[in-house]
Amino acid sequence: MDTPHRPLTNFPPGSLRELFAIAWPMILSSAAGCLMIVSDRLILARYSLETFSANIACTPCYWAICDIVMSIISIAGVLVGRYNGARQYVHIGPVVWQMFWFSILLWIPIYFILIPLLPHFLAENVRELGSVYLRILFYFLPVLCAGFGAIGSFFVGRGRTKIVLVVTLISIVINFVANVILIFGWGPIPSLGIAGSALGTGIAQSISFCLFLFLFLKKQYRQIYQTGNASLRWELWGQCFCIGSPNALTRLINSFLWAWMMQLCVQYASHEEFLLYGMAMTVYVAFFFLIEGTGTGVTTVDSNAIGARQWDVIARNTRSWVLLSFIFCSLLSIFMVFYPEPIFHLFAIDLQSGNLRSLIHEFFGWAWLLFFAEFFHFNFYSMITAFGDTIFRMISAPICYGLLVALPVYHTLRYGSHRALAFIQYSLLNEVTMSVLFFFRYRWLLKNAHHSPSRLKGLT
Repeated sequence: MDTPHRPLTNFPPGSLRELFAIAWPMILSSAAGCLMIVSDRLILARYSLETFSANIACTPCYWAICDIVMSIISIAGVLVGRYNGARQYVHIGPVVWQMFWFSILLWIPIYFILIPLLPHFLAENVRELGSVYLRILFYFLPVLCAGFGAIGSFFVGRGRTKIVLVVTLISIVINFVANVILIFGWGPIPSLGIAGSALGTGIAQSISFCLFLFLFLKKQYRQIYQTGNASLRWELWGQCFCIGSPNALTRLINSFLWAWMMQLCVQYASHEEFLLYGMAMTVYVAFFFLIEGTGTGVTTVDSNAIGARQWDVIARNTRSWVLLSFIFCSLLSIFMVFYPEPIFHLFAIDLQSGNLRSLIHEFFGWAWLLFFAEFFHFNFYSMITAFGDTIFRMISAPICYGLLVALPVYHTLRYGSHRALAFIQYSLLNEVTMSVLFFFRYRWLLKNAHHSPSRLKGLT
């Protein structure tokens, strides 16, 4: 049972052991989520190359919308961490409920705006399969946001990430079984192909939501954190949107540019290169849980430290996640730099090409470099988010992505070499640039926090 004044862990604040103790359940939880995506693609690759290509090309469109709304909803986790660190527990439940209602309201724009416009955004060669796939995923998106986004932030913000892990593991098992049955068919259930992949994911998300809601409404949480207080609180909406909206605007621009790049890629790159790109980035996604889980741990530790005004903890926590990044990326190099062929064979795709081996190493090697740079980008961003600063990213990220990725990739695919590898290379340049910018922004925020702690956003 949760007790007042309890520290995040039994380890020294900001230490590598504390960060890992908080992050590892989220790393495993994120691993389950990444495995869900990867397993979908592996199953679809064995079903047909057309459904695999459609999944690679259209999934960024789903992630674009998901990232936009999650960037607002996830701010609840930052505020939960702040209130938890400041021991203002009665504010925690109401914050979560505001983002819960926001998630439910998403069905309105999805049904009346997003679904009708969706086919016009997809490349012609994936439009038919992609429209079916995305339509089903978007119908279930509010369920995902309400469960893993809103209610999940209640557990993550207080450092109780093991609960999220357990729910996610249950979800991944359900998703895998449902996908195999619905994609290939079983008994009286017909083969649904790519539609079965989306439907299986939706079923798993719905069951996870029910589990989260049941745990959130436990008696002990209703007493301590006021989780039964579901009334609308406009001042809390204001706090979440004030911090989250700039980030949402940033993701609106970046994510749609990314999704548009993917439509150009599937339309203009060679079929062989696009499949290699899809496989390399699927492996990238398979290990992205290391970045996402660590980033969640960084935000949790830093937001609690900010709430408690423990500035030295933030500095120690920074050194901890940098060390973790080198450990994780060194291990990942084994599978992506030195021996990528075993992973390649998991896709069961026969590409007839004399230089296939060199192309595999080229795509997978650049994807590993992108992963390394993304680790620093993501975690520096997690740190400045814990400070409540999202305006800086709103301004810098779209400019950098547009100039360093969108424009050169567009020119390369339309008028240059038509190589899908250009997408990875220019994305790497963008990640390095953003990491440097976020590092200096973090140093500035930390310096100002020492002198003007009252300027921190979202803590009353």
